[in-house]
Amino acid sequence: MTLCLASGAQTQPSYACLRAPSPIKVDGSLSEKAWQLAQPLSPLQDIRGGDMPSPTKATSLKMLWDDEYLYIGAYLEEDDIIANITGRDEIIWKENDFEVFLDPDGDGVGYFEFEFSAKGEILDLMMSKPYSQGGNFYSHWDCPGLQIKTSVDGTLNKHSDKDKGWTLEVAIPRKAMMWGFDEPSAYPTWRMNFSRVEYLNGPGKPEENWVWSPTGKVDIHIPSLWGWVHFVDVNAGEAIIK
Repeated sequence: MTLCLASGAQTQPSYACLRAPSPIKVDGSLSEKAWQLAQPLSPLQDIRGGDMPSPTKATSLKMLWDDEYLYIGAYLEEDDIIANITGRDEIIWKENDFEVFLDPDGDGVGYFEFEFSAKGEILDLMMSKPYSQGGNFYSHWDCPGLQIKTSVDGTLNKHSDKDKGWTLEVAIPRKAMMWGFDEPSAYPTWRMNFSRVEYLNGPGKPEENWVWSPTGKVDIHIPSLWGWVHFVDVNAGEAIIK
């Protein structure tokens, strides 16, 4: 089977998220056959887009879904894995992290943000609307049923050796991303973005922001410029996406 994503005039990236062909255990390993069959998203770019330099560290990112969950698997190349911040809903982006932004109905109002560290700490919150529009966040919300596991290919918080990278595996309950009595099936296409915050020159120095869908400036909270994720009801490995 060959599937074609409609491009039209949209300039943001698109991704066909295929079904997990077999059960996924969230254990911080992406070695399962389902992950091997999942296709990768396009590479991350500088958040400012245009002719800005490409990221100096690779990020591999894939997604799958089933009736219950949206699965996200990422491998972040990293030669010095740092994660000292501890505690739910602490400001993880003050260190290197990986972030997920979800707007299921695509209206830019009432969207979700997740931040994850290499040691598996979580910041999850709901946004009323973008900060530039007077929006505010609600970090007391903890996503019900969220599963996350990380694994480190190296040693955590040890500067004297050289690491290879770290793996993030997440299962986000699709129902938890709905408002009121909405059903996930009502939204077959979501607006989404991913951001990797990287302090190349150490803590306290200006950070790099590498994202899936650039927004043209250092501000990820522009949902109208996020990418499109299409939930395709076909098992990974059974379709070729063009």
